[in-house]
Amino acid sequence: MKKQLLILIALTTTFIILVGCSASGSNDDENFFSETIRKAGDKLTGFFGEPSLTKDKSLEGERAFGEDDYTGTYEAVYQQFSGTENLFGGASLDGSEGKKVQITYNANIESGEAEVFWNTADSEKELLFEGQGEHTETISLQGGWEYLSLEGDKLEGDIQVKIE
Repeated sequence: MKKQLLILIALTTTFIILVGCSASGSNDDENFFSETIRKAGDKLTGFFGEPSLTKDKSLEGERAFGEDDYTGTYEAVYQQFSGTENLFGGASLDGSEGKKVQITYNANIESGEAEVFWNTADSEKELLFEGQGEHTETISLQGGWEYLSLEGDKLEGDIQVKIE
């Protein structure tokens, strides 16, 4: 992983230097340069944010992404599940800022505990839902690293999550 990170940093730095050297100094070129740096930074941030989501093969249930990694559906039948699953989200410098997502949680819990959190890099995780029933919450994305996680403690039951 260290070697891959060093190669990625070297490639990104080289890309930024090459783009910077091609600018001729006009306002349009400065805007192009700024836009290119922002896009490169957004890609780099997204690259590091994506691995924070639980991989599909490691999930207890089935996840289907929507138009991006922030939206989609998740359905699971838990049997004595204790742990955390990071279901939806990502990392973006400004691509998601201001976007609103509606999260619907529906749970039929037989035993144990279930909690759903909204996590961001700059603040403590926010408890959105817990336990039994159907609930809906609207979240404004802030940009940066943020994701939805589900935590279970000896959880048995069915849970569906939909983000649109």
